[in-house]
Amino acid sequence: MIVAVAVAAAGCGSSKPKEDPTTQWANSLCTSATTWEDSITSAANSVKNGGFSQSSLRKASNDIQDATKTLVSDVRKLGRPPTKAGAQEQQAIDNLQNEIDDGVQKIQDATNNASGATGMLNAVSTVTATIATIGDEIKATYKQLQSIDTTGELQTAFQQADACKSFTKTTTS
Repeated sequence: MIVAVAVAAAGCGSSKPKEDPTTQWANSLCTSATTWEDSITSAANSVKNGGFSQSSLRKASNDIQDATKTLVSDVRKLGRPPTKAGAQEQQAIDNLQNEIDDGVQKIQDATNNASGATGMLNAVSTVTATIATIGDEIKATYKQLQSIDTTGELQTAFQQADACKSFTKTTTS
């Protein structure tokens, strides 16, 4: 009995400390952004590797739209960051969501209206530019969040969040 209590007590101290709510929030945000980026890359590669056709373009467009809608949904579910400047930070995130929604509509319009070789080339150009714009908007929002975060709560959370390690490297330059 004493051995069992000693083993149980020893095990209690070895558990990992609970993650800070702001770090959890940052982890979730970065996971969603990374998943979106991976999905976009996969969709682009499918067009490159699958041959350039209206069918492959539409499939990639649908994949991009699905991934982007998932990103927006995931970010909305996260809600306001649990920080002192959370309301201001939420406004920046809301603005990003609106920009992403606009981007999804542009992609949808471009691919739905594509017909013939010229139409497909125009659609590819629009989709590519829109994806780049969304990526730039994500980076700009990240930087905006840093400027709003005068106490460093989010900055610390982004640094501590495992899912943000690769993301923070690409957005600090």
